[in-house]
Amino acid sequence: MSELIRKITAEYYVLNAKILPTLSNDDENTERYKNLIENWFNNGYKIVAKGDKKHYYSLRKLDKIEEGKIYYGVIAKFYSFETMDFIDRETNRLIPQPIPENVEGRVNEYEFVFVPESHRFAVIKVGKIDTDVKRTGAPLNKIKEIVKIAFDNGLNFAENTIVETVTEDFIFEEILSSNLLSLKFRISYTNDDVLPEGRELMDSLLKDDNIGEFFGRLKPDNSGIINTENNGMTKGILELARENGDVKALIENEDGIKTVNSVEAPALKSVESEQGRNRFLNFMNGIYNELTRNRNNEE
Repeated sequence: MSELIRKITAEYYVLNAKILPTLSNDDENTERYKNLIENWFNNGYKIVAKGDKKHYYSLRKLDKIEEGKIYYGVIAKFYSFETMDFIDRETNRLIPQPIPENVEGRVNEYEFVFVPESHRFAVIKVGKIDTDVKRTGAPLNKIKEIVKIAFDNGLNFAENTIVETVTEDFIFEEILSSNLLSLKFRISYTNDDVLPEGRELMDSLLKDDNIGEFFGRLKPDNSGIINTENNGMTKGILELARENGDVKALIENEDGIKTVNSVEAPALKSVESEQGRNRFLNFMNGIYNELTRNRNNEE
């Protein structure tokens, strides 16, 4: 009787971290992202998120795999003891900080996988890639902020990092299959992505005019419904926003009128591995294939 092979699963969000303006050469872009992730680790940045002075974040581990084809990293969240007062309970007097200088208070750890070729992060939400990591469940918006700050630290003055959340496809499918009554949007142009026709048109318009981010609102004419069937501006905005922005749409379908907000539906993807010594590489290969899927299909 054959031995039963145990399968394990990890689930992850996808972040699209783009440096604008983009370079025209794919290989130069890939090297650019390798340098940024390694610069983050080698310089040991302690990142403080907005509105949270009690903690800081550090990239405590970074494994470079196949000469930088893919990276595995762990972001650690630490408590900042400098924000605390230590009180003698008997005298109620302030006492010197009793924490040794070389000790840090680690609160949590967050795993990620980074693919420079597609400048995508897989941020682990459920499960573990490395069993030595103590906790799971990365806070998506906080990780977005941390990545942006870390990458911005390695950029030239005229460059900027934009970090987008990849959205569930069903949001856009629902919009495109319904009557679109109005649309608020924020989009940014891509960085060497493979695009379908409608999205490519809008992407080119933004790049040609050096528009890093485009905010707007669409309302229909007297027809009352915005046309999404043509490969025109509206469809291009919706297609581009899947991985390069966000939308808030007022739609009407058989269920009535409702609002759909892409920010509320980040895509949660999964990767599977067999338990055992190949666990780590199986996870790496599965995530790499997903994060480069569009590019590989094009080739």
